[in-house]
Amino acid sequence: MNGKLIAANIFELLALLLQIICIGLPYWYGQSPTYYGLFETCASVNGDYYVCRSYGAGGTAQPDWLAATAGLEVVALALIFFALVTGCCAICCVKTDVVLYVIAAILALFAALTGTAAIVVFGAKFGDDNAWDGSHLHASFYLAIFATLFTLIAGILYLVAKPKSAVKSFEDFDD
Repeated sequence: MNGKLIAANIFELLALLLQIICIGLPYWYGQSPTYYGLFETCASVNGDYYVCRSYGAGGTAQPDWLAATAGLEVVALALIFFALVTGCCAICCVKTDVVLYVIAAILALFAALTGTAAIVVFGAKFGDDNAWDGSHLHASFYLAIFATLFTLIAGILYLVAKPKSAVKSFEDFDD
């Protein structure tokens, strides 16, 4: 059993779970009693419970920078999912084929790049538009950072986990 490949799949699974949670939770920024997510905003009613509405409902428009962040996060989610599927196929299906390892690594590294772009866009525009009204960054933003970090680690581990025999045979190909 390839321990590095298993570790890469565990990191990728953690990244997938964190990515799903950070996209779904409406706690990217805000301050009590109003919080904003990528797809909806939630406000407290009389301090008892929260009412959430999507940005299209009720006449509130989603800012362009938030829509860009949401799109990048969804693309990162899809890439993380496909990297995990490819990594699992490398465990159970073709253990010596280097192609699956490389595909999983490329998907994971592109997911990390996409997640980083989403975090940078969100962080830059958050500072421009919202820092002055007392809003604060919240849990979903930080979960996105950890998901991106775990995806980067998984991508590197997929590359490190490649079978040595496949690498050697690839080097012999040049002769």
